[in-house]
Amino acid sequence: MKNALSKKLNNIINFLFPLKHTCNVCGREIFSGEYFCDDCIKDLPVNDKVICSHCGRRVFNNEEYCNSCNGRETYFDRARSAYVYAHPIDKLIGGLKYHGKRYLANVLIERVVAVYYQNLFAADFVIYTPMSEERRRERGYNQAELLARAFCEKTKLELRGDIVIKTKETQRQAVTQSAKERKSNLQGSFSVVNKKEVEGKNIILIDDVMTTGATVELICEKLKRAKANKIFVLVVASVSKGEEGKLR
Repeated sequence: MKNALSKKLNNIINFLFPLKHTCNVCGREIFSGEYFCDDCIKDLPVNDKVICSHCGRRVFNNEEYCNSCNGRETYFDRARSAYVYAHPIDKLIGGLKYHGKRYLANVLIERVVAVYYQNLFAADFVIYTPMSEERRRERGYNQAELLARAFCEKTKLELRGDIVIKTKETQRQAVTQSAKERKSNLQGSFSVVNKKEVEGKNIILIDDVMTTGATVELICEKLKRAKANKIFVLVVASVSKGEEGKLR
């Protein structure tokens, strides 16, 4: 009886004095379950303008495909991103990757899930961009894995962490690197270790940022050579087409 009364009292208190939250961008107090205040929501660089039908990155013309995808085959079937890689999303991704703010995986994945439902990619399971054991120990976690776990919790899709591994450490990828530089840096660094589980399957690959697409291309190449059927890439943010080499 005492516990029941205590629970009712807590419910009344929470109703009258809602739990204080803060906006993940500006830190302003908000009294709702949202991740951002009303002002900051308006400033989020949502990737909802004109995009390339294939790679999903923002383009600055009304053509169906960007210059890179037009007439060129890629190993992924389609890619989509929730945001354009710009302020303040770039800062939030940096907080997740480099400053131990693991909770931001749940913040950032919300719109990725919405993009998934908008596109209805039929998938047998979900994977994420792997990290070397050395880098994982250094950071304490793989941000792509955190994003994929949050994604699967919301979509109820199966997460597989035993499909692709990173076999060697590489130099840190920089957003200012060209596609050729990134691809050269990554050569030979990924391997499919469960090829029988890949054959004939539709797969969603989750990552945080797509800059030139070199990383996802190499992973998807390995998966397609293992006879995967279709591969869909979902990322939190992508660099607008033509802006890859301009970032600083």
